Amino acid sequence: MAILCIGDSLTYGRVGYSYIDRLKTNQPVINAGKNGDTLHRMTQRLRRILDGCAAETIDTCVVGIGTNDLLLPYLCTLSPLWAMQFAPRCRRMQCITDDKEFAFAYEQMLEYLKRRQLHVILIGIPYLQLEHFPHDKICRYNQIIRSLAHRYGCGFVDLYGMQLHLAPSPCSFSWQHRNLPRMLDSAGMTLFPPIKAHLERTRQLGLSVDGVHYNRRSAAALAAAVDLLLDKSSCFGSSCGYGFRT
Repeated sequence: MAILCIGDSLTYGRVGYSYIDRLKTNQPVINAGKNGDTLHRMTQRLRRILDGCAAETIDTCVVGIGTNDLLLPYLCTLSPLWAMQFAPRCRRMQCITDDKEFAFAYEQMLEYLKRRQLHVILIGIPYLQLEHFPHDKICRYNQIIRSLAHRYGCGFVDLYGMQLHLAPSPCSFSWQHRNLPRMLDSAGMTLFPPIKAHLERTRQLGLSVDGVHYNRRSAAALAAAVDLLLDKSSCFGSSCGYGFRT
C-alpha cells in the first residue's frame, strides 16, 4: 500500500524543500505535487490519479492545497507586470478567493476521498513571508480546513501555527520588483538544487527560501507532524484511528 502526497509546489519540492523527502515511513510514497496547482485543478488531478489506480494500491492521501488560490491573486496586485503575467493564470487555474466557495470545493474533494475510503491527512496553508500578504485570509482558509478535518475525521497539520512556533516574529520578503529574479530563482532551484542551501543561508528568512517555499527547517517540521499522523493511522479499526475507513 502506498501513500499519495498531492498538492502544489510546496509538495513537489523542486522550488524549496519538500517534506516528502524527510518522511520516515516505510510505505512507498508517491509525490503528486504540481507547481502552481490550485484546489480546483488539484481535485481534478486527484480524481484522475485515483480513478486510474486499483483500489488496493493507495491506502493514504496527504493533501496540501490552497496556497495558490490566495498567492496568485495577490501577485496580480504587485505591479502591472505581475498582473499581466498572473491574471490569465488565475483565470486558467480557477483560483477560489471566496471563503464559502473554498469551503464548498474543499468539502467536495473530501466527499470524493470518503467514497474512496482512504486514510486522509490535511495540511493547512503555510505562513507566507511576503510583504502585505493578507494573513487574515490564510487564517480563515485554515479554519475552514481544520473544521472540515474535524467533521470528516481526517488528520490535520496546523502548519501556519507550527511555523510561528519555529519563528515567532518572521520577517517579510518582497516580490514586487523581483519578477525576473523570481523566475530565475525557480529555474535555478529546479536545475541546480544545491543553490537552495545558498539562498536559505544568505536570505535568512527563517521559514522559507523565498518567502513562500519551505526551507529545510519548515520541511523537517512538517514531515515530523505528518509522520506522527501516519503513525496514528496505523490504528485504523481501533479507537485511536481517524479517517474514512471503518
